[in-house]
Parts: sequence; structure tokens; C-alpha cells
Amino acid sequence: MDRVRNSPRILCTLGFALAGPSFILLGLAEGPQIGKQALLCVLLSLVGIGTGLSGPPLLKEVGTVVELAERENPGAYGPKGATARAYGVHNAAFAIGNLLGPVLAGAMKAAFGWAVMGWVFGVMSLAMGAVVLCSLEGWVWDTTLNFARRTNRTIDSAEIEVEEAV
Repeated sequence: MDRVRNSPRILCTLGFALAGPSFILLGLAEGPQIGKQALLCVLLSLVGIGTGLSGPPLLKEVGTVVELAERENPGAYGPKGATARAYGVHNAAFAIGNLLGPVLAGAMKAAFGWAVMGWVFGVMSLAMGAVVLCSLEGWVWDTTLNFARRTNRTIDSAEIEVEEAV
């Protein structure tokens, strides 16, 4: 993942882009017919593959952000650093999503139907894909931060001002 420039951004965006339409198409898989059940299996597999593609790049981003923060402010997060805390927050957010997701999906299905539930999760997935495309590994337009991450350099504010002036 580290050898290809922007590979975490690409993988994560592809994951959300694959899961989004698959969620939206879940509305077509309603009914007891064998073809619709097969379609449901295929779509749920694509949702799983999409979410699986997006997980590892997000974990890598957690480690990268912590590393950059500790490099810029050594010792600011205590003698053991912030790595465990950052991964703990990430895992807590993941667990909350796994807890609330099925509850919200069930409530939406009961109130509005299967197709609306698929549309809501699909649109949320596509929106997250857009956010990841623009922000994973730093803002897409911020060449200073991306350069610093690729070269493992610490960038101070004077260098940023010089590059912005050019």
C-alpha cells in the first residue's frame, strides 16, 4: 500500500464507491424469488468487499496522523504517545457503528421500506467516498502536507509560507 502514491486514498474511495451503489441496488432484491435472493447475496458480497477495502487504509491513516502529531510535538501526548489512544477511539467508533447500524437500518426498513434503507446507506457511503477522496492522507490540494508525509519530513510554518508564495 505504501509503494504506490495515493494508494490508501484510491483503495478507500473505491471501497466506498463499490459499497454505495450496492446498497442502493438492494431495493431490487426484495421478494421470495430465487433470482432476487441470488441478487441479494451478490449485492451483500459487494457491500462486504467495499467496506473491507476501506478499512485498512483508514487504520493506516490513524497511525500516520499520530506519527505526524508526535513528530511535530514530541512528548505532548505523554511518555507513551497517543498511538493506543488513537486506535482505541477508532475502534470505539467502529463498534458504535456496528451497534447502531443494524438498529437504524431496522427502524428505517420498518418505517419506510427496504429500498429507502438501501438508498440512505448508499448515499452515506458515496458521501464518505467523496470525503475520503478529498481528505485521506491530507487534503488533495495541499501539496505541502502530502510532500511531508511522503518524505517523512517535518514541515514548519516558514516552509509552508514560502511554498504558498511560489
